[in-house]
Amino acid sequence: GALRIAQQLLDQKRLEADGAAAAAAAAELGTTKLGGGEDKQLLLEQAFAILQPAFDEKILSEAQMRGLIDADDELPFDFVVALLALYKQEQSANLELIREAIYEGDSLTQLKVEVDLSNVRYLLHNMRGGAMNLGDETVTEACSRLRQICSFGDLKALANGPGHWPDLVRASRVSASYFERFLKFVEPNTRAATPPK
Repeated sequence: GALRIAQQLLDQKRLEADGAAAAAAAAELGTTKLGGGEDKQLLLEQAFAILQPAFDEKILSEAQMRGLIDADDELPFDFVVALLALYKQEQSANLELIREAIYEGDSLTQLKVEVDLSNVRYLLHNMRGGAMNLGDETVTEACSRLRQICSFGDLKALANGPGHWPDLVRASRVSASYFERFLKFVEPNTRAATPPK
């Protein structure tokens, strides 16, 4: 209990510090609109600077994120913006379905008497696949650990043990905060935000 609360407070402090640093960097950089080749390269560098703390902390994979950006495209962020929107929607839905499968009602303390762990494992498999596609390393690892716990059939460990459900929720929140900052910076340079010429 107390250790978990302390960990959550530390995670929140780290998020706030990283968030403040990323916000300051984004404000300093401003919102750049693409103009030409040099502008595009500068924008790519600025966008990745926002994610650098997540790369350094091994929360996100820099190689995977760079692989999702089509630097040769006139508007290089369209694909990753669409992918991140889908990822956010699916991860949120899967987290809620897993929570509903494990806990009674809205409680996060009252475990269900019977849980279909094969369904939970399937949902974790889906989450892990989405996380791997985007290089979301912490969510990928958390899903893998929880899938293994499901294989052992240990519901209490799933909800309360090492590598447990709250760890997945925390990992999802941390990576989502980085993705949100990244999206806020790059969305003005997508086809949806750029009028036709």
